[in-house]
Amino acid sequence: MPATWGVEKAKSGRAACKKCKEKIQKDELRWIKSTENEKFGIMKAYQHIGCLMYPKRGEGFELSDVEGLDDLSPSERKTAKEAYEDAKSNTGKKRTKADVKKEDGDVKEEKGKKSSKKAKKESGVKVEKKESKKRQKFGIDLEEESDDVVAKYKKMNVSELKDYLRANKQLLKGTKSDLVTRCVDGEKNGRLLPCSGCGHGKLELTEHNTVQCSGYFDESVGQRVNCRFTAPVEEAGRGKWLTPEEAEEENKDKSASAKGEAAAATLSKSDLKKVEAAFKSLPEDATPRDKAIKLVKVSKQMDLAIPDDEAKALQRAGQAVMASQNDDDDYDLMVAFKDMLGEFGTAAAAKAAAKAEEENRPKARCEDNTKIANLIDELAVLEAKAKEGTDWERKVVALKLAVSAIRGATFKITSGKEVSKANSKKKLTNVGARTGEKIDEILSTGSLERVEELRAMDERGDFA
Repeated sequence: MPATWGVEKAKSGRAACKKCKEKIQKDELRWIKSTENEKFGIMKAYQHIGCLMYPKRGEGFELSDVEGLDDLSPSERKTAKEAYEDAKSNTGKKRTKADVKKEDGDVKEEKGKKSSKKAKKESGVKVEKKESKKRQKFGIDLEEESDDVVAKYKKMNVSELKDYLRANKQLLKGTKSDLVTRCVDGEKNGRLLPCSGCGHGKLELTEHNTVQCSGYFDESVGQRVNCRFTAPVEEAGRGKWLTPEEAEEENKDKSASAKGEAAAATLSKSDLKKVEAAFKSLPEDATPRDKAIKLVKVSKQMDLAIPDDEAKALQRAGQAVMASQNDDDDYDLMVAFKDMLGEFGTAAAAKAAAKAEEENRPKARCEDNTKIANLIDELAVLEAKAKEGTDWERKVVALKLAVSAIRGATFKITSGKEVSKANSKKKLTNVGARTGEKIDEILSTGSLERVEELRAMDERGDFA
């Protein structure tokens, strides 16, 4: 039986290349040659994408027959095609002794053999370090002293470098060279945004010109959620690179009090006068509870998006009133109002923010799958709030793993069954039968009944 060929990203880093004998790293593209043995059944051999040994003696294969090619991204398919054509064009060429020596890295001399590295060193040729070669793949040469950005970060110590990476929410692991490379890449190309697969993990640059995510710790379920998302580096989302000082200012602006001041500045003078007049109408002996009740009433009049549940709204207003107490033991209700305004905003602003949040959510690699991924992602978030059943954590993690797989798919999903069935060619990792049913529901109705149910519960404040 003739061999069958496939191409995929390595699921682990355990297998070695049949040609060069080096390990094939996890998520690195590789060829798979499957042959059937009467005694041992199907046997598989792996080769690096650039180490393809094209078969001879009529056992060749066409690229169109390669399994898994359609599951790759356009850039990955291009890489596979170029490697295939290169290997095929070199088939049948006679290898000379010089070719063998060149591949083995040996240089023949009068007295025995010396390694190519040693020969280059003796001839005055500088041996390029493996680490420098790795950096060059990102267009970053840490030995280039004339590069002001490189020089700037090389002067910093590890603690200072981590301050920059922390400010931009980047990975902190690795050697000083790794930290410098991330900082230089960030300043030149923009900081890497969170993983578009899971939506939370930090992306890492790899030596194969890709970005990958290993997952993140999810506080809602109290455990780590793994992620296998990987994509070409040019597809990674980028944001503005910040200094630690800029990041600190940005975080201050996100505080509830800062939001309240900013939101209050957008109110008209007449509206602010109405709010002040309403609070002044309270009697001097009004209790903190009376003031909280008044704060709820005024907040509703000013269209703040406070909880519909009266008890929950009153509880939050009471907290705002108590927090507004000054050194003279007086309560500043305007401060309390701005606190409420900063936390809840107006109903109109809340709708606009929800719309903006929806637009800024991670996009699937195949745009057609974005709605499916976002709805299932929302379901995971709501299930984490609901905490129904004894296994709700497992359910939430399963949903989030499925979301990452759906966002990472390079083809349009047209059937939930197709991507969840075990023997399907389009089976997605971590997408099981139940998730497949949800996908089919979204494809047929445009929504999820369970999401609608949980949204209503959330709006009523049932999860508070």
